[in-house]
This record gives sequence, C-alpha cells and structure tokens, in this order.
Amino acid sequence: MRSNCRTASLIIILALLSPNAFAKIITATSGSRQDIQTAVNATSKGDTVKIPAGQFLLSGTVQIDAGITIMGAGIDQTILKKTDGSSKHMFQVDCANRERIIITGITFIGVDDGTKDRGINLDKNCENFRVYNCSFKKFDWAGIQVRGNARGVVDHCRFIDNYKRGLGYGLEIIGDADASWQRSLDLGTENAVFVEDNYFKGCRHTIASNNGARYVFRHNQIEDNREDAAAIDAHGLVSSWPRGTRSYEIYENSISNSVDRWSGIGIRGGDGVIFNNSFLKGVDDAIKLWNDGGNDCYPCKDQIRDLYIWNNTHIGKEADVTFWRGSEQVIKKDRDFFLKPRPGYTPYIYPHPLVTEGSSGSGADKQPPNPPQNLRVERE
Repeated sequence: MRSNCRTASLIIILALLSPNAFAKIITATSGSRQDIQTAVNATSKGDTVKIPAGQFLLSGTVQIDAGITIMGAGIDQTILKKTDGSSKHMFQVDCANRERIIITGITFIGVDDGTKDRGINLDKNCENFRVYNCSFKKFDWAGIQVRGNARGVVDHCRFIDNYKRGLGYGLEIIGDADASWQRSLDLGTENAVFVEDNYFKGCRHTIASNNGARYVFRHNQIEDNREDAAAIDAHGLVSSWPRGTRSYEIYENSISNSVDRWSGIGIRGGDGVIFNNSFLKGVDDAIKLWNDGGNDCYPCKDQIRDLYIWNNTHIGKEADVTFWRGSEQVIKKDRDFFLKPRPGYTPYIYPHPLVTEGSSGSGADKQPPNPPQNLRVERE
C-alpha cells in the first residue's frame, strides 16, 4: 500500500513540475506587430498568446520561436491586415528548437499590390505543427509557406483570392532538397505536410510545391480557380530550385469553376497517388502531366517515375489524363504512371490525429480547444 501511495505522489509531483502545469495565457494589448511581438517575447514553452477581437493594421514581421500557441478570437473576429508593401511574412516561425507551433482563429489579409506579400512562414523543419480555423486573403505570393523537412497539418482554413500572375498560392511547400530525395518514398505515413478540409476560392494554385517537398492534399473544396494554372500543383526540376517535388498524395478533393480553367491537377515531377477527386465543372483537362526537366532525356532528373492514378471523375465520367509540351515522350503509361490503385497503399489516418487531438466537433467553424488548466494570466 505504501509503495502505491508513493508512486501516486510521485506522479502528482511530476505533473505539477511539468512545463504545461505552469503554462500562461498572455493577452496582447492589440493586434499590432509591436503588441503581438511583446506578448510573444514574454512566453515560455507551452504558453498561449491571445490576440483580441478587432481589425488591426500590421506592419513588419512578428518573429516567433516554436513551442507556443498563437490564438485569435476566430475567423473574421481577429483580423490582421498587412500594410507594408514588402514581400516579408506577417508571421515568421522558427522551428529550429524542434518544438510545436499552433496558430488558430485569425484572418490574415495581404496588401494585394503586386509586391509578393506573404502570410505565415513555417521554417526550419517544423514538426507536428497545426494551423487551423484561419483565413488567408489577397496574398500575391502565398498565404502559408512551409520550408524544410516538415510535418504537420493545415486544416479548416479558408484561402481567398491569393493571386498574382506567375505566383498566387494558397500554400507553398518547399522541402529540404537532396535530403528528401535520399529518403525512401514514404506514402501513407505522417511524414508530410497535410492540407485537409480547407476551402479555396480565387487562387492561382491552391498548393504549389518544389525542392523535395512532400505533401498530402485531401478533402478540400476548390472553387473558381484563377487562370493560367492548375488548381493543384507539384513542380518538377526547375531552375529556381536544385530539386523537384518528392511526393504528393492528392485525394477526395472537389474542383468547380464558374469559368473554364486550364487544368485541375498539374503534376510536373515526383511520385505519388491521385485518386477519388471530383472535377465538377469548368475544368478543361482534369489531370495534366508533364516534365519540367525537358523531353530529351530518360530518366530525367526528378521526373514522374512512380505515379498511380485511379477513380477520379470529370463531370460524372472517368477523368482524363493528358500531357503538355510533348512530355508523353518521357512519361509513359504502365512504366512511369499507372491507371490503377497503388499496390499496398493505405492512406494515412483521417482526420489527421493532430486535428482530433484535444478538439471537439468538426467543420470550419468549430471553436479552438479549451486552454489548459492552472494558468496564470498576464497582460502586456
């Protein structure tokens, strides 16, 4: 009996000494860059920065080390509008400490003046990050950028009118180049950036990727994709990056355009799976394949070599697979891509465990989880 009591007492003591037992909620005075930065600077691991409701002008970049939560009052309740005409991010998150970052309940609005403005950058190999219940509007470059060997999830967000000719992404995923290509193809696992249950409207690419990126794009709704682009993208080997996209898993998405657009899914390199997508209307070519590295080589560096496509529908019929720029010379059916289910493939758990962990309800309007107990509240 004494041994059991001592064990129970030790568990209680360890719980009280854990960092989360002393986590703080720090409420920023406003949504200005200076006030958010002051609150962030006062945090320790496990703390939460709350940004109040209201519309705030934000000039410059908030520098954030991973390990905390940034929480607004909700979509269209806490609104941060970028005012400086530069390409700098509004939030710059450094994950070099290997801690987790959570961002929720904020509407981010870009300048939309042609200066390649951006919303959030998740940098330096972020692990188990989550961005949810946020809105990203009118960014010329991208609402969210993710860089490095990252894994985590972006869910229940809205990406509206992120467009610039040649840019204009809801999300841009950039991997860790050669290191990613040296790893084995790892489909159906947590080792990717997951983008699920989001709504996209008026973007050029809803998602763009390169340089060893690995992503899963699933259960998203896309409307009115912009011109000159595929709604869902994976770049191959291009001059701006040393390597092309490593892998993609694209499934259970719907695309509907009120004006005919060029392509639904455009794959330029890398390997993966594309299945159970619905192209409802306004899509000229459902799935388009090509090789960014040219057509005078085989195998070309980072070209499509191991892609499986199945059960996609285009206005109620089987979706077509077409080629661009003569790429059928180097991308061959039943050699480099296959029109059948991938043998042995099982999709990763849906919803993503980071979504269901500590949350209740579902859908884009669900509320952030309740904060931890035993908190000290401080105001900066």
